Amino acid sequence: MAKQVVTRKATKEDVLIDVAKVSQETTHWFEVYKKPLLYAAIGLVAIIAGTLSWNYIQEANQKKAIAGMWRAERMFEQDSFNLALTNPGGGYDGFLDIAHKYGSTSAGNLAHYYAGVCYLQTGKFDEAIKELESYTPKGDLLSATKAGALGDAYSEKKDFSKALSYYKQAGQNGVSDDIKSMYLKRYGMLCQIQNKNSDALEAYKEIKEKYPLTIEGREIEKYIAAAEMKK
Repeated sequence: MAKQVVTRKATKEDVLIDVAKVSQETTHWFEVYKKPLLYAAIGLVAIIAGTLSWNYIQEANQKKAIAGMWRAERMFEQDSFNLALTNPGGGYDGFLDIAHKYGSTSAGNLAHYYAGVCYLQTGKFDEAIKELESYTPKGDLLSATKAGALGDAYSEKKDFSKALSYYKQAGQNGVSDDIKSMYLKRYGMLCQIQNKNSDALEAYKEIKEKYPLTIEGREIEKYIAAAEMKK
């Protein structure tokens, strides 16, 4: 897809909106928010382990799933996504095997989400979609990031209609200003690719009004200018 170049007269800055730039936004998001999401997921597993009955915790499948999650999470934190998927070391299962062997457990369910993100980061978008769609979110944070990850996968596949739907969902339902503004911006960028500049402008102005202190909010003016010039 050809790049759309829009010059903002006030600063003479060029705003380049294309699929590659949206992909770069995905990578930027992952580096900024990887650890908070990881810690949230680890905390979720701890809550699961603490609230389930003692007898259930002792069941072999749940114990193996939780033990495997710990090893796989270490690889995930080190950006070793292929190892996290299938071979985290120590004889433990990776996210993919945990999800498929123990998917009926809470830890196995969460492993579907991790596996989807690992596939997304390694460019296997169909596999990412399959794993993410198999995940049933537990909590608002992971509900929003599941939707956002699906948006990223469909964007990479150039299925922009589905990508926009998921980005909008994540932008509306995120539990923090950072997550909401991030996905609203990504939604706006894809709108511009499709020449839906009015929709893009609406998203950008929402970021400016509601989330001015976020990373996206601090630079949103140039995107607003670009959308206004093409409206």
